[in-house]
Amino acid sequence: MKDKRIRSLVIRLYPNREQERIMMEHLSICCDLYNRLLEYCKGCYENGEKHPSRFDLQNMLPEMKKKDPKLKIPYSQVLADVPHRLSKAYDGFFRRVKTDPEHAGHPRFRSWRRYDSMTYTQNGFRVNPGHLELSRIGRVPFKGFRKMDGILKTCTIKRNGAGPNYRWTAILTYESVPPAEDGERFRTRGTSGQSVGVDMGLKNMVVTSDGKEYPNQKGYIEAERRISGLLRKMAKYEKGSSQRERYRQRLFHAFERLKNVKKGYLYGVVNDLVEQYDTIIMEDLDIKGLAGKSRSKGMRKSFRDANWSRFIFILGYKAEEAGVRLVKVDPAYTSQLCSQCGASVPKVLSDRRHRCPLCGLDVDRD
Repeated sequence: MKDKRIRSLVIRLYPNREQERIMMEHLSICCDLYNRLLEYCKGCYENGEKHPSRFDLQNMLPEMKKKDPKLKIPYSQVLADVPHRLSKAYDGFFRRVKTDPEHAGHPRFRSWRRYDSMTYTQNGFRVNPGHLELSRIGRVPFKGFRKMDGILKTCTIKRNGAGPNYRWTAILTYESVPPAEDGERFRTRGTSGQSVGVDMGLKNMVVTSDGKEYPNQKGYIEAERRISGLLRKMAKYEKGSSQRERYRQRLFHAFERLKNVKKGYLYGVVNDLVEQYDTIIMEDLDIKGLAGKSRSKGMRKSFRDANWSRFIFILGYKAEEAGVRLVKVDPAYTSQLCSQCGASVPKVLSDRRHRCPLCGLDVDRD
């Protein structure tokens, strides 16, 4: 029996002015409902009463709709998702209370800026060629859609950036079945029959045993100067002013560009590896431990730029989808042992070349 997994696909929406106004209204109503339910739950907690469950909160909605007709404007499934979000927030709160009661941190009320998404949980949405059909909103054009091998489960509409020019995206979650299993393994892009060893570094993000290098682009370091300049300019204006909002929008675009460039590069490296090899061997690194041992601020920035954790995550599920075997080995002494004769050649971090005194092998440390 194949394991079912939940995957997500993000597509860009292009609503017209009326559709955008409706989505903003729905978000505002959901935010107001969230705060009202939070106030009720907070009162129960302070009075020592039993905390209402997710279903208790959902059962309150029909009576609330009778008293406030405004709650009938959004689609019912969108409104029913609000108690679920609040219930998840309280699950985290009660978990923190058990571990550290003094610093648990009660769930906070949301402003309209901090409530920026709504979810169609079961139905009320349909994906058609070229547009997404949403109940109570209409047919919204989109771009960035690709084939989904699975059953569509939920649709989350998310508002990004700063006003008045928001970016709208839809996150479609679907239940997929991985094609690769023991005895049923196949490649979706052809069979190469080759194996490769992969080493991750800071100068070069990835170096293969074939000698191919994928350099660390250092996008964060390059974008830091531009972002800090925008922050200085934004700080000159008062909060709420049109000039400050204009720079907030520019800041959003700067961070989006940094994120998209890094994401595109990581997927490019992963796809290159997955298309060429049947088996990929890499070290099972303790990335948090390595980053914590950084000797300087510049080295910590290089760790952030290399983005090893995300690279390993993407490589893991892309390799599984393509039927590529991913093997992780113990990283102990992998930089000390000679790959030709097996002799131990101790090195410090500044030694970037491997020079074996026994067999004479002289190669890059990575």
